[in-house]
Amino acid sequence: MLQEFPAIVKLLLTQNCRMEVLTNGIKYESVISEMLKADNNNMICISLDCGCRETYKRIKRVDKFEEVVETIKRYIKDTKEKSNRVKLKYIIFPNVNDNKKEIDKFFEVCKSVGVRTVARAVNHHESKMDTTKNQLIESSVIKAYSYFEKQAKKLGFNLQSEPWADAIIENKVYNCRKISPITRLRSELHFVFGNKK
Repeated sequence: MLQEFPAIVKLLLTQNCRMEVLTNGIKYESVISEMLKADNNNMICISLDCGCRETYKRIKRVDKFEEVVETIKRYIKDTKEKSNRVKLKYIIFPNVNDNKKEIDKFFEVCKSVGVRTVARAVNHHESKMDTTKNQLIESSVIKAYSYFEKQAKKLGFNLQSEPWADAIIENKVYNCRKISPITRLRSELHFVFGNKK
């Protein structure tokens, strides 16, 4: 984390700016808690990507699953009635967490900690992946993407859309260049202003 991060957040709070912080959630930050309590719909998005310690270690390459879950619980406790400002993200990795069992475990964690807002995405930053070519998405990733949405609706979670991820799934290739300028703009506006559906 940037050394200047707390000062930046405090400055933005004085200017009543809406913020969304993206984090791995390993470390609890009191300034984020302060940001979440403000009256301008600030959010935190924690990329958990799984529902158990073993899968977390495979994806993140560190053994910090329990720490992240505890951090999430603290933010939820801090925000109380504003707990919809804590969002958990599930990035789908081929042959790692692209299955129903892992997705179901993720939603169990969400329920146990009190998170009600989720997002999903697909991994397209893998070092061995050549995104300059039209590399096809594995069918298991497409199925997991669809299953995640179905489960979120069934369990009553607020699913926030990420247009760039939707476009990758729709095109069935890991190639962001195929995303139309309108979709790219919608994605940027969603990042800045949130989902206004």
